Amino acid sequence: QAEANIVSAACDGDNDLVREIARKWPASVNATVDGVSPLVGAVDGRHATTLDLLLSLKASPHTLSPSTGNSVLMLAASRGFTAGVELLLQAGAHLEHTNAQGDNALLFAAAAGCVDTTLLLLKRGLNSANGNKNKMTPLMC
Repeated sequence: QAEANIVSAACDGDNDLVREIARKWPASVNATVDGVSPLVGAVDGRHATTLDLLLSLKASPHTLSPSTGNSVLMLAASRGFTAGVELLLQAGAHLEHTNAQGDNALLFAAAAGCVDTTLLLLKRGLNSANGNKNKMTPLMC
């Protein structure tokens, strides 16, 4: 029950409830419910303060979707959630992570037309010439 509640609270950006649940059940910050973690909920809702709170409570910035292998960083990049991308990178998210298709956060950001996020990822060192398994590069987006 705590897992479902913290995911819901993160989706809603309810920091007080996230903090209360995490205090009682610390492991809940890394739980998943139907493939959705609290970090994913915070990113989906574009709640930077909730994302920051979860990371400070030791939620793993390396969380991957069990079905796609996409990272939370990729999700934030695809949403153009630049503040979220920055927070995840500061927390140690793997910049170079690729999913099974060879896609990375930069490709997701560029494909979604998220200019600010794309520029941030380029500044952090991702190479715009690196392609995925289909030879698609961020420059092609």
